[in-house]
Amino acid sequence: MDGIDGMQTARELRKRGCSSAIIFVTAFEDRVFDAFDIGAFNFLVKPLSAEKFSEVLQKAIESRSEPIANSTSVQIQSLYSDFVS
Repeated sequence: MDGIDGMQTARELRKRGCSSAIIFVTAFEDRVFDAFDIGAFNFLVKPLSAEKFSEVLQKAIESRSEPIANSTSVQIQSLYSDFVS
């Protein structure tokens, strides 16, 4: 990402009161402790399989106490493709 990285973005979101499930997808294993200090839901290291990504995303969706509007329209495979490309 240009200008601001995912960790900085996540910190800013938390500072603003955002409680969304954050899943980091990265090639940098050494950032795992930073991610969990921020309160990440999960930390996935590339390369990863579509199955693993789908599993973690589904758990994140299920963990939310509030209903997700139009949850049937969530396209996990499409989201996976966006992250690995």
